[in-house]
Amino acid sequence: MGYRLGSMKVIKTIALAMMLITASSAQAEYFGLIAGREATLEKTSELTAELGIVTGELEGLDYQNIAARVSYLVAPDLLLSATAGISEFDRTNGVPLGLSAQYHLSRQRISSAVHIAARASYHFGEFSVRSIEGELDALALEMSVSGVEPLMASGLSWYSNVGYHRISLDFEDSDASSKIGLGAGLVLPTGLGEAYLGFEFIGDLTIGLGFRYFVY
Repeated sequence: MGYRLGSMKVIKTIALAMMLITASSAQAEYFGLIAGREATLEKTSELTAELGIVTGELEGLDYQNIAARVSYLVAPDLLLSATAGISEFDRTNGVPLGLSAQYHLSRQRISSAVHIAARASYHFGEFSVRSIEGELDALALEMSVSGVEPLMASGLSWYSNVGYHRISLDFEDSDASSKIGLGAGLVLPTGLGEAYLGFEFIGDLTIGLGFRYFVY
């Protein structure tokens, strides 16, 4: 009887791990925030700090990530960011970290009506399913587009992104998946910085929002 109960526990743990593998491939930056930023870097300050949340349902399982992100403008067209957060995914949890870069293609000749940027990000973290520890990392390579002119006199602007996403899971075994993702959002300038709201769809829908403070 004890052997049978032990076997059932192992089977349930493996099943939960398989759900995590499947569902994690649905989130663009599984351990990160949505972009929440226009393709141009002309409107940002040299140093920004922000707090945001991403929430949704992935493969029928609840998902939430609360994170802080610090960004530094190292050149007029290059922004580097670092992210740290607290993530909950069904019965798993972790403290993820991430790095990202955005490069504004200021000399592009595709269209004078839009700004275009290239974005790359890498997020990783350790998490636990009951007593079993695992690691997950996610790589995203994206193209971001935003309008040259704002949508409203208040400065409200839009952005959209499309990209390639690869998620790898090391959980007593290794597995990886790749998908194409889409996203879009709105950015509203305020007296202290910017507020943003957006979504990402990579197999499932997640929604994110946050506030970016212009430090200097």
